[in-house]
Amino acid sequence: MKSKLDDLARAKHIADCIAEIELFLRMFPLDEIETNLMFRRALERSLEIIGEASIHLTEETKNNHPNIEWRGIKGFRNIVIHEYFGVDLGFIRLVITDELPKLKIVIQEIINQLENQPTK
Repeated sequence: MKSKLDDLARAKHIADCIAEIELFLRMFPLDEIETNLMFRRALERSLEIIGEASIHLTEETKNNHPNIEWRGIKGFRNIVIHEYFGVDLGFIRLVITDELPKLKIVIQEIINQLENQPTK
């Protein structure tokens, strides 16, 4: 079922999932992704939600933030969901350590912009 969530709601979902991942990383070192199935699944699920929410952001919002690889986020989401048996844990590490900090900044910018827009 498709929902009618707007960009602000989607951006907040992304921000919430980034915060969840940061919480998980305070609880477990990232190296435990190899041995702790619950930790790995929690990270994967949060990354799936980030990918799904980003897919549904409007093109206008994504075009206003070209420094984020939106297609890459979608592609990663597709791998985690459809190729779950072939997810490279090294790639998950790379996404979490290199890409999420950049996305966190941009998502907060999007949230701030959308919250400060005059209502129509």
